[in-house]
Amino acid sequence: MAEITALYAQRPIVHRHKAAALYHPFIEAVALTLVDVPITSVTTLLFGIILYFMVGLQGAADQYFVFQLFVFTMSITMKSWFRAIATAFKSEATALTMAGISAIASSIYTG
Repeated sequence: MAEITALYAQRPIVHRHKAAALYHPFIEAVALTLVDVPITSVTTLLFGIILYFMVGLQGAADQYFVFQLFVFTMSITMKSWFRAIATAFKSEATALTMAGISAIASSIYTG
C-alpha cells in the first residue's frame, strides 16, 4: 500500500508533464513497472532465501525456484493492483481505504 502514497506524491508532476505534452501518463506507469522489476527481484530473492531455508521447506532446487517465481509474481501483481487503485480514485484517503478493503477481501477469499 506504500505505492499509493508514492503515486499521489508524484501525481502533480505527471499532470504537469501531460499538460506540457512531454509524455503520456501511461508511459510513466510503464517506466515505473520496468524500474520495479530489478528492485523487486533482488528484494524477493533475499526474502525468499531467508524464508525458504529458515522455515525448512523442501530442499529441491526446482521447488525452490517455483517458490521464488511465485513470490516475485505476487509482489509485482500486488504493486500493480495498488497502483491501479491509486489511479482509479481522486482522493488519497479513498484510495487507501479501498486498498485496505481489497487486501482484506483478497486475504479472506483466496486464503
